[in-house]
Amino acid sequence: MEHYCINCGGHFKDAKFDHHYGRCNKCSKAQRKRDRKRRAIFDEYESVQVGDLMEWCGYMCVCTQVLTDTGWVVHVPKLGTKQIVYVWSDDTLESFSLRLRPYRVNNETDKK
Repeated sequence: MEHYCINCGGHFKDAKFDHHYGRCNKCSKAQRKRDRKRRAIFDEYESVQVGDLMEWCGYMCVCTQVLTDTGWVVHVPKLGTKQIVYVWSDDTLESFSLRLRPYRVNNETDKK
């Protein structure tokens, strides 16, 4: 049986078709790569729980909710707002850690 790729419009046999994404293996390669990068971010941040101190874009914040496979909700006391920090499809672990990371006290980072 042949399957139709919704991305390139070709017809492919089972061996050349990715049933998870509904596309041929060539077209789904980029999507699989993005998913691996997102999964790496969630694996790195799996220990983050509600109440943890975090740093969002340079501001101290508190994690108020964990959004499964989406991101985190944080409250930023200095701004008096809550922010939803999404993990975008083009994020890498390095780029995401610039936006959200565990909070470190300044005296831990200062070296004398």
